[in-house]
Amino acid sequence: MAKSPSLKDETCSMNNCYNKANSGCIYCKKTFCKEHGEPILVMSPRDVWNLSGLKISDPIKYKKYVADWNRKDGHPCPRYTHVWNAQHDEELKKSLQIIKFSSKRASRQPSINTYREAKRRKITQIVGLVIILIAIVILVLYIFH
Repeated sequence: MAKSPSLKDETCSMNNCYNKANSGCIYCKKTFCKEHGEPILVMSPRDVWNLSGLKISDPIKYKKYVADWNRKDGHPCPRYTHVWNAQHDEELKKSLQIIKFSSKRASRQPSINTYREAKRRKITQIVGLVIILIAIVILVLYIFH
């Protein structure tokens, strides 16, 4: 919260709070007292209904919303909510891209099992060729003996 020089006679913008304002919100630009200075996330009725689904799909966002919902200090700030959600979604998108990249990279590299299977196939082919050669040698020895 940034101090504003024009706060001399202003009161807190929070409903039913008549304390002297000593800070301004950098998001909504309203003035607040020390108790209500910090912005908190705003929840629409749709967000409340989707909260249980959010617990599974995005646990970090769920925890933040629940923590802000239970706070007694701060002020609900729609602009802060918009900025926080945009930043969180961007971080989540980057994390998912990193996970996708690493899984693609891992799938390009042959696993140990794939390597072992290829090695088994080669050994089986070589053993098969050796058996055929031994059979030919025995056959040649039998014919010319």
